[in-house]
Amino acid sequence: MTVENDLFKLDFTVCKLVRYHSKRQAFFENSGKAFNVFNIVAGSATCVGVLGTHQSLAAFGAMLIAIFAAVDLVVGFDKKARQYESLKRRYIELQKCMRLGEETLENLKAWTSERLDIQRDEPHGLTALEVACANEESIARGIPGNVKVIDPIQRCLKQYWSYQIFK
Repeated sequence: MTVENDLFKLDFTVCKLVRYHSKRQAFFENSGKAFNVFNIVAGSATCVGVLGTHQSLAAFGAMLIAIFAAVDLVVGFDKKARQYESLKRRYIELQKCMRLGEETLENLKAWTSERLDIQRDEPHGLTALEVACANEESIARGIPGNVKVIDPIQRCLKQYWSYQIFK
């Protein structure tokens, strides 16, 4: 292993993780917005039901509001989006240091240590999403030979759940 090869691998990993955390941040931001829209619609239905004679509509709307609010409270869409945004920013800072620093063994050790410090603060990763981000980074760098096939079910579920089937 050479310093240059190890730096390439570290740079690839950091770039992949910036993509990963950007996607997770966007997922939680968009999910939170969707739940807010559902709450607004359910709240409007509840108002219509209360003001009119549709008591069942009011009860159904109130139930939906309670369910969506409970899911939002338990999942914490905004909090998770901010967590992934923070991790993304830390990896981008590491990228800046790597781009501006000299390619030395000492810097490689320091940057690897910083990457491990950031990794320590990461939640458990979703393997299919990580593979998808690695595929994107490989294509962006012009090395499509590294691309792994992700089956259609995993592709659809990559933001929710991962299981280990790659070709």
